[in-house]
Amino acid sequence: MRNRLILFLTVLLALPLAAEQKNVKLLTGLSDLQLQRVMNEMAAGLGVGCDFCHTRKDNELDFADESKKEKQRAREMIELTRSLNTASFNGRSTISCYTCHRGKEHPTGLVPLPVAAAVRTDPHADAHDAPATPPAPNPSVADVVKRYADAVGDAGKWSTLRAKGTRESLDGKNPMPIEIEASGANVHVTATTPRGRMDQILGANGGWMRGGQGTHAMDANELERMHEAASLFMPLAPADIPKEGRVIGHEKIGEHDTWALFTTLGPKSRQRLYFDTGTGLLVRRVVLTDSPVGTIPQQTDYEDWRDAGGAKYPFTIRAALVDPWSSAARHYSEVTVGAAVDPAVFAEPK
Repeated sequence: MRNRLILFLTVLLALPLAAEQKNVKLLTGLSDLQLQRVMNEMAAGLGVGCDFCHTRKDNELDFADESKKEKQRAREMIELTRSLNTASFNGRSTISCYTCHRGKEHPTGLVPLPVAAAVRTDPHADAHDAPATPPAPNPSVADVVKRYADAVGDAGKWSTLRAKGTRESLDGKNPMPIEIEASGANVHVTATTPRGRMDQILGANGGWMRGGQGTHAMDANELERMHEAASLFMPLAPADIPKEGRVIGHEKIGEHDTWALFTTLGPKSRQRLYFDTGTGLLVRRVVLTDSPVGTIPQQTDYEDWRDAGGAKYPFTIRAALVDPWSSAARHYSEVTVGAAVDPAVFAEPK
């Protein structure tokens, strides 16, 4: 219980403890967080829970147990997915569990009947119509990024942040007051939980967690989770958008008309960025990461941009991941950027 509560605080996304890596035969070389995310990608692809493949004993999952046939079948499907992606898609994780299963335990292999009749048109009907006006060309990446930079103002001020607000699930449940101080890669998050005040600290010399059970240094797994959470809830600065991307078209995101921009992030990840065509502000960021079982998506939406001290900042940020308990929203009531933050708040607690 203590570990689960600490991890809940650590990322403010309610990430539970990853499965202990016992008897892992194919998904080797992954961190605990990466393994957990791959497992949740498979579970989401089939619309099942962990106990679909893993044995439950005394209300606890026995991840090392080999008795369920579904676990053996899952390994066969991992091999199949890898083989298809290697042979047909140059190693890119194009095929995934969801490709065939679409959130169902059994894939659908038949076209649903009756099939709607195709609309037949006269190929000569429009022969004498006036030619249609060609669509306007997409803007360049540089134009989209410049409009974004102009809209937010001095994004360099985002390097320091003070914020107050609440963290809650995406359906608006379980609101929890939070306060954040950040300077560069250093972050201090304070949460008021049902068990009292709890703190997470990322500093130059490591990370620490402090709460009702005392203080302890973060291990490698906890540090990875904390760094991911800190990155997930930061808007992407204009200067950090790769110049070699491309604008891939016009898309509707909620009530926003947006330009969609695609860039790579590395050999195994890429991103799609959606900018409002009117305001120029970033509306959504989708990060796509290759894995042994397909591409794993991660989505962050940015809303309610306001001036926060010389630069605009989103006062509502929503993050959605394949880990269902990890998805969360932050609603800020106060945000100040560009103000000095005392380095002492990032030091190891005494």
